[in-house]
Amino acid sequence: MKLSTYYKLYSVVGSGKLRFYSLGLLKLLGLRYLVVRFDTNWLCNLKCQMCFFSKEGYRENFIRPMGIDLFNKIGKDIFPKTRMLFMGCGAEPLMSPQFDQYAEVIGTYSIHLVCLVTNGQLINEKVAKSVIRNRFNQIIVSVDGAKKETYESIRLGANFEKLINNLRLLNNLKREYKSQVPDLRINFVAMKRNIDQIEELIELASELGISAIRVRSLGDWGGALDYKNEILSSEIYSSKVRKAAKYGESKDIEILFEGMYGPEENENRQDFYRPYKCVSPWYNLFVRGDGKVRFCTYQPFEHGDFTFQTFKEIGDSNKVKTMRKLLKENPNASCLNICKGEFSGL
Repeated sequence: MKLSTYYKLYSVVGSGKLRFYSLGLLKLLGLRYLVVRFDTNWLCNLKCQMCFFSKEGYRENFIRPMGIDLFNKIGKDIFPKTRMLFMGCGAEPLMSPQFDQYAEVIGTYSIHLVCLVTNGQLINEKVAKSVIRNRFNQIIVSVDGAKKETYESIRLGANFEKLINNLRLLNNLKREYKSQVPDLRINFVAMKRNIDQIEELIELASELGISAIRVRSLGDWGGALDYKNEILSSEIYSSKVRKAAKYGESKDIEILFEGMYGPEENENRQDFYRPYKCVSPWYNLFVRGDGKVRFCTYQPFEHGDFTFQTFKEIGDSNKVKTMRKLLKENPNASCLNICKGEFSGL
């Protein structure tokens, strides 16, 4: 099943109590329900201008790659419960030299959807063979320009020709092994300097056998970028992306963007302050290279630690129980005051 299909099914389920009880039913029936985002390190080989890794002094926050023993321990605990696994959430997963060993572990659990999220610069034959052999469903590659100059001005340290060659290598190996997976998808951060290159990027994607492009509007993520001169108005973003989506249809490339899944993304933020509106702490899990855990991207990694705790012990902790109780019963006093209702979905 494509990732976009999961997004659409998720939007059909809606939010609030229906989503909460749907997740509860999956768990009760012993079915997989977790969405896990796993950063096996906190490192990056690039200094993308919109990313926190480009901020002065940020690299002092590095976390070395996770050892395979800890990865195995965590996998045994949570992968049998995992429906969707994203290898890479904020750092570059291929900075972990043991990535192929992680892939071998993942391949033993038959997870429904496994995605590698990467800037693509470190894809090589060893990496490509490991994701093909272990049936990764998708590789999501960050590409913010169809032209070399634009791409490299945003993703400092990257090489456009190397990216294209790496993707071609992957496609060649897929053909050699007669494999339909991993599917290729692009993540594109839309800003003033690149918004007019979306259709050209669709052309390039068509040549490279890429099935989907996820267009995200630029936000202030704490990087070195001059945000006020790059952020698009919602009107320009919407008109440009919807036009590109129609062009994508002619090339059999799906364009995913904010606002395409129905009214939830455009709801009045105050509407989030209702019981059960956010159910993230029941099914979302973020794991860091040192084993520490959080249930929401807006919170620090203080909900638990897999180096000495099990998933059940983390979920049964007073901190997590209190967070869930407030979201169910008293959302005005809950962690919704941190995210202002901006994080409650996939």
